[in-house]
Amino acid sequence: MRKLLLLIFLCFFVTGTSAWAGENAGAVVAFDLELKDAAEAGYQGHWKITGVGADQTVVLSIYGKDVSNLKAFGVKVEFEPDKVAFVSAGFSDPDWSEAYILDGTGAFEIKKFDPANPQSVYILSAAFEPGSEAEAPDGEGLIGWLQFTTSSDFTSETTAAFTLTEGSLTGFDGVTDDVTQQSIDQGVGKAYLNPVAVEPSLWGQIKALFK
Repeated sequence: MRKLLLLIFLCFFVTGTSAWAGENAGAVVAFDLELKDAAEAGYQGHWKITGVGADQTVVLSIYGKDVSNLKAFGVKVEFEPDKVAFVSAGFSDPDWSEAYILDGTGAFEIKKFDPANPQSVYILSAAFEPGSEAEAPDGEGLIGWLQFTTSSDFTSETTAAFTLTEGSLTGFDGVTDDVTQQSIDQGVGKAYLNPVAVEPSLWGQIKALFK
């Protein structure tokens, strides 16, 4: 009986507490915020802009950094609809000739944006199936961009924030790693127009997956 109880306990311990993460457990999702007419290709790490007034268009580019064998992603960004309005989203644009992280092999779409309840937008890629790990991207690249316009009463004294509230990165191994907020560094799960004093934050993997 003791042996049976010990075996049951060990089985529970192994199956209930064994944790592991996928290939993108160490990756982060980073923001690069720019005025549209000054947007640049590549990641500059701009997470705040000052002096922004009414009816101006800003581009919030979203990057995957330190990704490994990436084949799909999903990112939800929340914003303040009384201060900025969502205009459009995409993964490449001739205006700033950005390189999409999936290099055209994965589809891109706006998963969810409800104009009647406009406080967030969710973008994602449809998973593609690389033939080998060598065909799946590593390193850093553009996940997508979101365009917003400021309200007609927006002034240089108005502060508006963009916040990453959900994110997931799926690797070649098929495991999806969720990204969640950690206060570690000025990395970029948050971006600001006309910021006041802010506490920067880094988005990285802290969720354990259980089998």
